[in-house]
Amino acid sequence: MTTAHDMNILDSRRLTGPGLFLDGPGAVLDIRLDEAERDAAVSAWTKAARRLLQALDWENEPLASRAFPGGVSLAVGAPIDGLYAATELNERAWATATAELEGRRPPDFRADVASLLNEMANERNPDLVALSLAARARGEPAMSFLAAPASIENESSSTIISGRPLSPARIIGPAAANASRMSVINSRKKSSGVCSR
Repeated sequence: MTTAHDMNILDSRRLTGPGLFLDGPGAVLDIRLDEAERDAAVSAWTKAARRLLQALDWENEPLASRAFPGGVSLAVGAPIDGLYAATELNERAWATATAELEGRRPPDFRADVASLLNEMANERNPDLVALSLAARARGEPAMSFLAAPASIENESSSTIISGRPLSPARIIGPAAANASRMSVINSRKKSSGVCSR
């Protein structure tokens, strides 16, 4: 059932690293609403999001809100391998908040948590977490490890983390690694004046 508040969601997206909203990865939900509704909406969302984060053992993840003309952005932090779960958590927290604001029955909390735990299990990627931690320790963005020319030109080349090699294909999947490799190769051809047809 669609409500007026459900239709006010402008965008829901993952955040892969530090940016305007958070100092690390997470998810953000852009909501269109009147300024008069903003404080109550942010308060209800914060309460709902915090409850869900606690249920997932993510209680230390940050929450942030940022007003814009005609709306507000609501951001929730998450582990790098939990970004789809974070977008789902954010949307479920907003659904709970709107139910509270409209005096409706809230969504089933246990069902929400079960769905989120399932998404987290499906998304879990220890290699990506290790890559992110290694990049952070070196003061580099995690994606720089995947975009390093040696890592993407040579299949046998890889980043070593905890004594194990991590190739781009192992972290982001073979198709994405191949697309990344081709992007670098094509950009090098363009910069050297070589064109591929």
